[in-house]
Amino acid sequence: MEWLAQPKHFLAVHGVGHGAWVYYKLKPRIEATGHKFSPISLAAAGNSTKKLEEVRSLHDYTEPLLEALAAVPEGEKVVLIGHSGGGYPAAFAMEKYPEKIAVAVFLNALMPDSKNRPSYVIEEYLKTTPPEAWLDTQFPTYGEPPITALVVGPKFINESLYNLSPIEDQALGHLSVRPGSLFMEDLATMDNFSDEKFGSVPRVYVIAADDKTIPPKFQRWQIENNPVKETEYVNHSNILQQSHIVLVHGACHGAWCWYKLKPMLEAAGHRVTALDLSASGINPRSLHELNTLAEYTQPLLELLASISKDEKVILVGHSLGGMNLGLAMDMYPEKISVAVFLTAFMPDSVHRPSYVLEKYDEQTPTEEWLDTEFLPYGTVEEPRTSMFFGPNFLSSKLYQLCSPEDLALANMLIRPSSLFVEDLSKKDAFSNERFGSVKRVFIVCDEDKAIPVNFQRWLIETIGVAEVKEIKEADHMAMLSEPKQLSRYLLEIATKYD
Repeated sequence: MEWLAQPKHFLAVHGVGHGAWVYYKLKPRIEATGHKFSPISLAAAGNSTKKLEEVRSLHDYTEPLLEALAAVPEGEKVVLIGHSGGGYPAAFAMEKYPEKIAVAVFLNALMPDSKNRPSYVIEEYLKTTPPEAWLDTQFPTYGEPPITALVVGPKFINESLYNLSPIEDQALGHLSVRPGSLFMEDLATMDNFSDEKFGSVPRVYVIAADDKTIPPKFQRWQIENNPVKETEYVNHSNILQQSHIVLVHGACHGAWCWYKLKPMLEAAGHRVTALDLSASGINPRSLHELNTLAEYTQPLLELLASISKDEKVILVGHSLGGMNLGLAMDMYPEKISVAVFLTAFMPDSVHRPSYVLEKYDEQTPTEEWLDTEFLPYGTVEEPRTSMFFGPNFLSSKLYQLCSPEDLALANMLIRPSSLFVEDLSKKDAFSNERFGSVKRVFIVCDEDKAIPVNFQRWLIETIGVAEVKEIKEADHMAMLSEPKQLSRYLLEIATKYD
């Protein structure tokens, strides 16, 4: 969903009998990525003070949503979400305020068309739903002329609506669901929704593969009956199972550099591990104990070895951390769903692992390193070179778009590191069968002065990736200078590849 790349305002509408409360998990997750999320309780639903007896038409029911759209400033557009029976209030709003809706998302929802009377889709749905499927749901009438209400029972909640939800959410449903209505009597007398207004709003349909109330077969029939711009698929495991995202820092840094990004990803519901590589951050080892990239990468390799065989992680490597990812991909490809290279060195399966570092060195004049220190260590038989960024290099090449506080933090926390070129130049190339089997995504940082954009693009063109994303206002330390945009991209990647 590339249309979500920039911050959006979401208006979310619930299904029959429910209220804004159904979005209590989704709201903080979406807002953690920089979007605004406004769930709405429709009339006589959720915390609405109206009684169902006062609501006799789809217009009456949709009034809170219409008021919210009327308040949207001229020139602004929202993303409208309708869940289940909430597809009808969403459609009514599309007909009323098409100019204020950027896209309408039907989340396993009933979706009317502009060819038939508004009641048509519900009539087709009822034809395909045997009476016994409603379990203990009741359909009393109210008012004069009579309107048919819909009152879901506890068995229907547990077995059809919340059958894959935790018991806490089932309990919430029992405590919060109110009588509602599909307003069939009103819909049967309404004019068709128009192509000019309703039909002008782009539609996205999200199919829920495990829905027992609106089965996937009927969801797909609706899409065939009324084609949409885009179709997405979710199932129970996608929605409730967390992705495990592992963050790998670059040279001289540590897990501390992810301090802004980690809580954003966690607020979106994911499990996040930011680890210190050997002799980095608060890891107790000394650089002088390390002779190989494998020794430097040991904490990451131990983590991957410890996870179960049926679990996969999303690896994110920054800068030199791309080399750690390469080794991990070659050793544990079956445990990695996708490897994300954040303005990072990205090895290939053709050349020895040192190749990309050597190409970078060829293109980087000595004076570009400014006050960075390179010192020998190791032995005569196994010489190694340490690297330690100076304050001038940090401020002008790595952190030039970061806050003064983040620059000060770096000056206090960085430790000597190494590129391990001497070790990597003697190693065989990573294998295409293992390393090459893991999907790769590259995130370009346009204002990076340490690994310039032209070198980042050379890596992409030479080695190849499944996808490229770009952060236009990020320096080398994107997790500090543009954490919200980086978080959005990683959440998109988690949804797509995990």
